[in-house]
Amino acid sequence: MSVQLIKKDPKTGLLSIDNEGLDILKNIDADISICLIVGPYRQGKSFLMNRFISENENTFSVGDTDEPCTKGIWINKNPIKNSKNTCILFADTEGLESDDCDEAWDTKLFLLSLSISSIFLYNTKNALSNDAFKKLSVMVNLSQRIKIKSNTPTAFNNIKLKQDGPKFVWIVRDYSLKQTLKPNERLNKFLEMESESEKTGKKLDDIKTRNEIKDNMINLFKSFDCFYLRIPEFDGKLNLTLTEQLQSLNSLKFNKISKEFRQEFEEIRSFIYDNITPKEINNEKMRGQVFCEYLKSVVKLINSDECINLHDILSESVKAVAENILSKAKADYTTEMEKLFNDKNTCFNESDFLSKEKTISRNFIEFMRSNIFGSNNLAENYIKKFEEFREVKDHSGKLKGGKLFEFKERNEKQANILNDKVLNDAKNNYIEKMKKFMSSDLPKSWNSFYKSENDFSSECINSMNNNLITSNKTKYLNDFKLFKGEKSYSNKPYSGELLKFYNQNEQSIQDKNLRTANDLWETRKIDQRYSKKADFENALESLKSSLKNVLFECSDFDSFYSNFVNKKDIDRIRNSIIEPTTISSSVYPNYSSGINFQGTFSRPETKFYCPYPNCRFTSQSEHGVKVHIGRMHKEQFDCPYCPLCFSSEHGVRVHIGRMHRDDDSD
Repeated sequence: MSVQLIKKDPKTGLLSIDNEGLDILKNIDADISICLIVGPYRQGKSFLMNRFISENENTFSVGDTDEPCTKGIWINKNPIKNSKNTCILFADTEGLESDDCDEAWDTKLFLLSLSISSIFLYNTKNALSNDAFKKLSVMVNLSQRIKIKSNTPTAFNNIKLKQDGPKFVWIVRDYSLKQTLKPNERLNKFLEMESESEKTGKKLDDIKTRNEIKDNMINLFKSFDCFYLRIPEFDGKLNLTLTEQLQSLNSLKFNKISKEFRQEFEEIRSFIYDNITPKEINNEKMRGQVFCEYLKSVVKLINSDECINLHDILSESVKAVAENILSKAKADYTTEMEKLFNDKNTCFNESDFLSKEKTISRNFIEFMRSNIFGSNNLAENYIKKFEEFREVKDHSGKLKGGKLFEFKERNEKQANILNDKVLNDAKNNYIEKMKKFMSSDLPKSWNSFYKSENDFSSECINSMNNNLITSNKTKYLNDFKLFKGEKSYSNKPYSGELLKFYNQNEQSIQDKNLRTANDLWETRKIDQRYSKKADFENALESLKSSLKNVLFECSDFDSFYSNFVNKKDIDRIRNSIIEPTTISSSVYPNYSSGINFQGTFSRPETKFYCPYPNCRFTSQSEHGVKVHIGRMHKEQFDCPYCPLCFSSEHGVRVHIGRMHRDDDSD
């Protein structure tokens, strides 16, 4: 299958590039070689090009009438890649001297064919004749518009033009006469300069003209070769006349053609595939994009009838492609970097981000180095431009601008948002775990408290280390530690959330110890009235000794005990104790029934108090207090018929029998 590359603009009659063909060229990522065929119309050019590509499949259209079939220039849609990684394109051109085209159009096609081809096939019939040479010479003379470079001396221009020109292959078709010379010998003889000595007048002028044409032709092409190709003969079993066979030539199987024809054809085909090389200008090969820019420039110059300065065109084409590649690299770099942040929550620590960015930028630098052709420094110059687009540094080497700077700031911004969330999650998690820990079984021993708190803190810090997106995690870890709180040299926290939980546990410990102390105080009735102060002090000492053994996590026992007993108003208790008194008989001679008694005795002045709250009963003896308690503070039994109450059920029954016999009988 083929696509059109060059067509005739119907309005202006100028060369026009077809976008479909241009896209084929643009997508070729390899050196390009073009084997192009020109010659008079209806001479079998399309048939040859079809068979060069495939023995039986047709790529280019072939007609069976005398009307030209090909218009403009067509190329095969699927380039053929050889072992040297060169893409070969076969180009079929519109025949010269057709009725519907003029010499100007033929010249434009011819000039373009010379400018883009690697092998230039010239297809004629019958013989390598002067008439065929004259037709070619007209085009060759017009090709003087092709220059290597503007303002280049003619001699140097011819040398360089020959180096950059295509290889010329003359195919002489349908020969019938016996050939006395081999094809290349005949062509070389044809190109020999004629002697101008002893010639005068018109003959001398003709010789000079022919020699000039030959010289132009020699300077235009890199090499010259010639092949003969006989009339194709077919298997007699086809039952077709020669005319019918030639008309249906393109549709017949190639193996039906005579062996002699196929051998000569294969010789040409092998020569093409063996000798075709990438199109070169000034030793620079061209790939798809450069070739497209080169083609556009050549077409533009041909249409404007300007000189075709090949080196200048290539130089500008290479620069244009380099600019396109640079623009593509910039755009694609930006796109690839944007993909890193598809999710607004995506971010990376600085080292990972720089590593990913370096991989992306390295790929585009290699892409530019592989696709920018020209002088050795051209690719590096454009890579430098890409680097300037990518990053700008200050005099100290610190990044201050460029796309990398923009994406780096974006990554840092998103990282800060994520890191703040990680920090807040750690704080909330720490508080939640501590609250749950402190919600039951209070108070906690300090060993348990600090062990659990340390476990929770380590768990949160480990989670932060795993989830923080920054190379400087210390800042966030310090923020968490500051939030949690610092400890003093005595292991007691003095700030942060830890201090709150510490105070909560401390208060719980104090409450528990206070309850324990109160229970022990009540159990031992420390606040009862003593007859001797020594007994009271002994009771306090016993209480103190017991509290030392039973208090929970009391680090400052002396302070606790002092505060506790002071709140119990022990000074009041001490002052209420009256020690036994010594009484002289000389002072109280009539004491104890008036008996004159000399000696000592205990005056019963000591008061005993009821231990029940809000009861002010006192007695001179302990027995009196016990009787009081038995009467007033033991379990009471009420009479169901009157307000009286008794200390036992038996007393109630006796009372009812005496006072409420009639009521009871009811």
